[in-house]
Amino acid sequence: MAQTYNPIIKEEKSPQITLFKPRLSREANAALVLFREGMPLTTLWPNDRLTAGEAAYGRYSIIYHVDITEHILSFDCALPCKGDAFSFNTKVSFTCAVNDPATIVKRKYLDALAVIQPNMISTMRQVSRQFDLGQGPEAEKALVESINHEKKGYNLGFRIERLVIELTLEQAARDHQRQIVDLSQQAEVEKIKAKNTYDIDRLRQQHDLDKDSWSRDKSLLDAEHELKVQKVKHDYYLPIVQKAAVDKSYVAVLATVLARNPGDMTSVIGMLKEQEQIEYDRLITALKIAIDADVLEGFQIEESAKHMLSQLVENLGVGRNLPELPSSQKKSSDVGDEESNS
Repeated sequence: MAQTYNPIIKEEKSPQITLFKPRLSREANAALVLFREGMPLTTLWPNDRLTAGEAAYGRYSIIYHVDITEHILSFDCALPCKGDAFSFNTKVSFTCAVNDPATIVKRKYLDALAVIQPNMISTMRQVSRQFDLGQGPEAEKALVESINHEKKGYNLGFRIERLVIELTLEQAARDHQRQIVDLSQQAEVEKIKAKNTYDIDRLRQQHDLDKDSWSRDKSLLDAEHELKVQKVKHDYYLPIVQKAAVDKSYVAVLATVLARNPGDMTSVIGMLKEQEQIEYDRLITALKIAIDADVLEGFQIEESAKHMLSQLVENLGVGRNLPELPSSQKKSSDVGDEESNS
């Protein structure tokens, strides 16, 4: 691979050109640039020839043979990365061919790479500073695009094609990049650990909350179930207890049921006491109504009161003392006894 080349193959004094000999000797891979003092340069491509007038009156003094074939050139350079702390080791290769022989001759370009390389490096340095060490592939693509965009403006007389740019890192930059990667991986590991710890704590807290919620729900369900059981028992025992209160034969039925379900004893005792209280209140209320209404007189009051109180004591079976009669009733009773004796 050629590193560079001289695009001007040779220069020579112009031979005598006449009207009848207008052709010049030339190489197939070269263009001719004709020089005449005080006149613009004339370019003849391989298939071109001078007109009769140019041949007769041109009076060209020097002929330049310019190489127009395609050459592969390459060079190495260092391009700064973002922050200018490190550089990209850069290898550039491309194909090059003269597309304006007159410009080559006019500017005396004798080294193609020496002409092209400074322009390419200037363009690449502006672009490379936009990328970090870890963005090599992105930087390569951007560098190629920038040169392909800017090369038309170089106006060097060369055509640049098939550009390839390869970026590598210097040793210090590779060590630095490796350290960054290691730190990044370590940070990622720590981040994952922290996230896992957070997730575990969150799950544990959620588990505790769910456990508490489940306990509360279970307690409510148990309480609700117990209420339903008690209601069923109450609905079952209440008719028996009520009948036992008025019909002593049902006491045996109640005893038989409790013998099979001894755990219900406490509930039934409570119901018995409740029924007893209801019966007691009913009899007392009836007695009070009868007395307050003054519907009984004389010995009827005494006999009725005694009968009701006796029934109350008998039904309750608690051996309560009979209340004393009012003084007015006591006097009436005494009078009734005396009349009876008389």
